[in-house]
Amino acid sequence: MDRISKELPTYNMGYAIESENRPLLEEQGIDPQFLLSRAAENFPQFNVQNNPREIIPQINQEQQGSCQGHSLMRMFIICYYLMTGRILSFSRAAAYYLSQRKDGIKGDRGSTLSGGQWVATQHGLCLESEWKYPSEYDPREPNPKPNYSFKLVSAKPTNDPRLIREALDMGLPVQDGIKWTSEVSQSIVTNYSGRGGGGGHSTTLWLKNGENYIRDNSWGNWDGDGCNENTPRALDQQVEFGGNTHIIYAPEGMIYPELAPAKMPT
Repeated sequence: MDRISKELPTYNMGYAIESENRPLLEEQGIDPQFLLSRAAENFPQFNVQNNPREIIPQINQEQQGSCQGHSLMRMFIICYYLMTGRILSFSRAAAYYLSQRKDGIKGDRGSTLSGGQWVATQHGLCLESEWKYPSEYDPREPNPKPNYSFKLVSAKPTNDPRLIREALDMGLPVQDGIKWTSEVSQSIVTNYSGRGGGGGHSTTLWLKNGENYIRDNSWGNWDGDGCNENTPRALDQQVEFGGNTHIIYAPEGMIYPELAPAKMPT
C-alpha cells in the first residue's frame, strides 16, 4: 500500500525526540511482560473483537506540535473504555501542555513520551470540558484548576516487537514516538514514509484490520480518516529501529471514584 504517500505537513510534528528523558522513561514504568500478564489475569474482557475503532476520535492537531498530547489523550480514551465500557473525552490540551511543563520545553516545540508518561501515571489528566484545546498555542492552565483525577499504568519503553504485538492483540493501546528521518523512511518501507526533515512524531497503535495493525494519528486527513495500517513486518521494523520509543498503556491504575467497572459489551 502507498496510501500515506501524500504530502505531509510542514509544521512541527511534535515528538521532541531531542529532549526525550531516557532515564525518566525507564524509571517510571513497570516491566512490560509483567504488565501484560497482569492485564491478561485481571482483565479478561480485553477482547479485540469487542473494541470498536470508532471510539478513537480523528482530531487534527492543527498548527501545533501537540501530536504526543493527542496520542496520550487516546491512551486515556481507550483505557477508560476497556475498564468501564464507557467513553469519555479527555483533554488533549492538558496532555500536551502538562507534558511540556514536565519536559521544561518552552514554546510550541512538541513534548516527550517521558513527560507524557509522567502526566499519565503520576500527575493525572482531566476531561476535555475542563481544559479545551485552543486554536493557537496557549499553555496557560485554566482557572479554576481542572480536576486531574484520571491516571493510567504503563510499561517501560520496549523495542521488542513480540511484546508490542502481544499488547495490541490483547486490545491494549501503544503510544509511539517515531524518529522522523530519511533513515527511518528507508528502514521501514511498508506503509511508512518520512520526508527526512528530522524531529519526530507520536501516534497511537491499537487493534488490527485482518493481519495489519492500525495506526491513528493527529494529522486529520493524513490518510483520509486519520489512520493507516502497518503489516506485521513493518511494525516489527518500526519497533526495532533504534530511534523509536513504544510504551504500552493499561487501565489498571485508573482512578474513577464515581464509577464502577462495567461489563464489556458483547
